[in-house]
Amino acid sequence: MHLTDLEAPSWLSLLQKCAKKIEHGDELIDQLFPDNKPVMPLEECASIIQVRMQSAGKCLHTEIAKIIRKLKLGKSSEKVKKFVEEFSDLKFITTNYDDLIEKGLLEDKESTSYSIGYPVNRQPKGVQVYHVHGSVKHPKKMVVTADDYFRFINRPDYFSKKIQTLIEENTTIIIGYSLGDINFRAILNNQRSNRIHDINRQNLFFLSRSEVDQNVKDYYDRSYGLRVIDNTEIDVFISNIINKHRYIKDRVAKSRNLLMPVLEGKKSSPTII
Repeated sequence: MHLTDLEAPSWLSLLQKCAKKIEHGDELIDQLFPDNKPVMPLEECASIIQVRMQSAGKCLHTEIAKIIRKLKLGKSSEKVKKFVEEFSDLKFITTNYDDLIEKGLLEDKESTSYSIGYPVNRQPKGVQVYHVHGSVKHPKKMVVTADDYFRFINRPDYFSKKIQTLIEENTTIIIGYSLGDINFRAILNNQRSNRIHDINRQNLFFLSRSEVDQNVKDYYDRSYGLRVIDNTEIDVFISNIINKHRYIKDRVAKSRNLLMPVLEGKKSSPTII
C-alpha cells in the first residue's frame, strides 16, 4: 500500500475485483461482503469465489496475478528506495505476490527471488527476496484459498523453515500487518520456543502507524521478545534508522572488532569487580 501510494488493493478488495469478473458477480459480492465486511474468513471467501470461477472456466489465482502485475511504484516509495540503496545486505520476507521489490525498489541492484514453485537458487546474488505465499511468476502456486493455507500451514516446507532461520539470525522489522494477523501470529509462535532459551534477545520489532495500548506492548515484549514501535509512519521510521546508523556505525564496528576475538576464544573478556 505504501509503495504504491495506496493503489494496491486490500485482500478484501482484491477478492471483490475478481468476483466482478464472473456472471452475477455483484450478487456474490453482496452475499460474501455485506457492507464491505466478510461473512467468513477471507481465505474461505476466496474458496467460494474460486468454485464459481472454475464453473465459468476461469482461475482465481490467474485473475489475481493479472491485477497484481499492473501495480507500479508511487512517489511514497522514494524514502524506501533510499534506505535500500544505503543498506545493501537487506533481506525481504513478504507474503505479497507482487514483484515490486525486485523490479521496483531493486531495479538497479542485483537480487535473488525465492518463491513457491521455483527451484531454490543455491548461488544467490545481491538482495534476497522471499515470497512465502508465492509470486505472480507462478500464479497457480500462490497461497490464496482456504485449501492453499491449510497445505501451507500443515506441510512445512523449505520456506517456512527458512523464514524461521532468517528471523533467528537477523534483526527483523515487521511492517504492514496487524497484531492479530494469522501469518504474523504463526511467525511469533515459531519463535516462542527459542525465546525461552534467549530471554534477553531483542531482534524482533513490529511497526504500527497507530497507537498500541501499553499493556499489549508489554505482553508481546515479555511473551515473544517483540518490541512494538507505535505511532510511527513508515517514512519517519526509515529516516530515523538512516540517521541513527550514520551516528553509531563506527562505534558498532569497533565493538564488533573487540567482541569477535572473545567469541572465537582468542581473547578473554575482562572481569569487572
